[in-house]
Amino acid sequence: MRHGKTGKKGKRQDPVPDHWVFSKTEQASEGEQGDAVGDPSAPFDEARCRKAQRVLRFMEMREKFFAHVVQDPAFNILIDTYISECRREAVTVGDACIAARVPHTTALRAVQALLARGELIRFDDPRDSRRKRLVLAPTARQDLERYLDALIAASAENTGSR
Repeated sequence: MRHGKTGKKGKRQDPVPDHWVFSKTEQASEGEQGDAVGDPSAPFDEARCRKAQRVLRFMEMREKFFAHVVQDPAFNILIDTYISECRREAVTVGDACIAARVPHTTALRAVQALLARGELIRFDDPRDSRRKRLVLAPTARQDLERYLDALIAASAENTGSR
């Protein structure tokens, strides 16, 4: 039996406002500003989103050649969640485990660690009470954006000096 937005005892289970969350097929209308899982008045910067996608590609390459040496499931989860939020896609715990690129139990430990540190927020999926969704906490989003801005600035310096 599905309980929707309230649990068995009538208490609200999802701390995130409904308008913050989109499923992968429920994109925001074309004229709508803002991000899908954060403050709707704070749109994502396209340059940061593109840089985040490049970071993810570089991480995938690094793991392809050095998988026996380098594993960073927590950062993989954070950057993948950021990209999903840029695309207005919801992220489930299962999605995060896939993004971690490690065995499922290791990925779950990484998710738990990120939740414990307050870098991710977990809430009930409003459409399926069996699933949990994840969003970046505001501080984690700010940290990632500062990191991406630093990468963008470093890229600009490198291209300008040649």
